[in-house]
Order: sequence, then structure tokens, then C-alpha cells
Amino acid sequence: MGSVLSWKWNKPAELPAPSSLANDGTLLPTDLLYEILLHLPASELCRLRLVCRSWRSLTSDPGFAKAHASRHPLVVCIHGDEDSRACELRIVELSGKFNRARPGPPIFVSSQSGQTVVIYGVAYFLPLSRYYIDYNPTNVKPDTIALFDMTTEEWRNETLQGPVNNHATEDVDKKLLYDVYHYNLELAILDSCLVMVQHGFRDCSIHLWFLEDVDKGLWAKRYSTQYAPSHLHNNMFLPPYPLVLLEDGKILMWVARKDILRVYDPTRRTWADLTELEHCLGISMYTGNLLPSD
Repeated sequence: MGSVLSWKWNKPAELPAPSSLANDGTLLPTDLLYEILLHLPASELCRLRLVCRSWRSLTSDPGFAKAHASRHPLVVCIHGDEDSRACELRIVELSGKFNRARPGPPIFVSSQSGQTVVIYGVAYFLPLSRYYIDYNPTNVKPDTIALFDMTTEEWRNETLQGPVNNHATEDVDKKLLYDVYHYNLELAILDSCLVMVQHGFRDCSIHLWFLEDVDKGLWAKRYSTQYAPSHLHNNMFLPPYPLVLLEDGKILMWVARKDILRVYDPTRRTWADLTELEHCLGISMYTGNLLPSD
């Protein structure tokens, strides 16, 4: 062992530089290196980026990232039991070689459409309605939000309190939140902000609360309007869901009850049908970039 260490110390010039190992093609052709790196998990690739500039450039290439994602799809699910109120986040690689569990959220969360959104690397979850209706824990309100950090892959201990419960001044309003919560509170993303969508069951109203400071839990109500009561159908409340805030200040909304995209003008307080999408099972805004990169 001593002689080997001495040889390395006395002849450092005979060791090839990391950059030449990566890109001169004498040891591994570039296409072979590409295939080898594609087989490694993302955590290993992040460390290998420090080897040299060429490896960093290769693993940071959008084409490589897309190819790697297609070979390493991850399934993320919330696993638990409603009766025991215990759950955990599971991340599973389809190859079966990777299965890691994360501790459960501070509250029992819902995974239904409109009950969770992701923005700036954080996933926000509303509570499962049965959790506070049946168990009614003292620290959980209908508009309590659980936060999951995508970077650390951990739930934040502190929940985010929504604005609705604090602004419900009448006892009947607070009772209504608990009775029909899973029909009248949703989460959305508008103007790059987290938005709590409050649907009024009785007066067919919609209020959009924008999160201004996540650390202080500050919300501001920027929009309020009413719509036709025809969205109540077969005992299901299907009000408009906001998709995007347009440049002219109008709001594009999806009306699932009628499979129609509608535009709301806050200035004139008017609605206009944009187009009908028959047999639509789900809708969302595309957030990618269609312009080619340089």
C-alpha cells in the first residue's frame, strides 16, 4: 500500500486530467459515456457534475435531462389509512430498485383535482374533508394547507393557514365551511401566485385570495364575482375554476359542468364563452416553453 501511494505522489503528471478523461475520447467514446450516465440515478449525476465542465455540460443539457427522465420515471403517492389518520409520502422508481418513504404530512391531505397545486418547488395540499369533519382536530381549519418541499423531499412542520376561516364573521358561515368544504374551497395558480378559490354555495359567488407572504400567512382578496346557479347539478357543485390571469386583466376559467372555457372581465363584471371542449376529463395550463433554446 505504501509503494502505491508513493508512486502516485512522485508522478502526478502521468495521471490524466479529469477533463481529458471526460471528453478526449481516448477512454470512453462520447456516445458510450452518454449511455452510461443515463443509467445512473439523478442523485449520482448531481455529484458527477463536479468532475469537469464537459460532464456538467452533458448532464445539464435539456436533451439529456429529457432522456434521463424517460428512463427513470418516478411515481409519487400518498399512502395511508383514513381511519388511523396515518399516512406517508412514497417515491417509487418503476424499475423496482428504488422505494423510499417520507414521513406523513402534518394533516391528512386530499389528492383530488383542485385540492393541490405545485409552485416554486413547493406542493400545497388542502386537507381531506373527512379528516376535519369526522375527527375535527382543534388545530385544523377547513382552509389549512400542508406544504411539501420538493427540494428537501420533506413536509414542512408548520402548516399554512388560509384566509377564509378568519374572515368568516358569522357562525353560519363557519358552519357552512365544514358542511360543504369539499365543494367550495380549491387551490389554483394565477399570476405566479398561490390562490385560494372560495366558492359560495348559497349565493353562487367566487372569491380569489392571493397569497402575498407565505412566511407571515398574508392573503389578499383581489377578485369577487357571481355566476349563474346552473353549475349545481345532480347534487354536485361544479363552479368555474380559474386557469390563468390574462395580460388584459381578464381571467380564463373552466366550467366543468358545461365543458366550456369562459372568460371573466373583472372591469365590466361580465362573462363570455370562449370555446366548448366536449368529453374533457381534465384540464390544466401548459407551463413549458415552446420556443427553441439557443
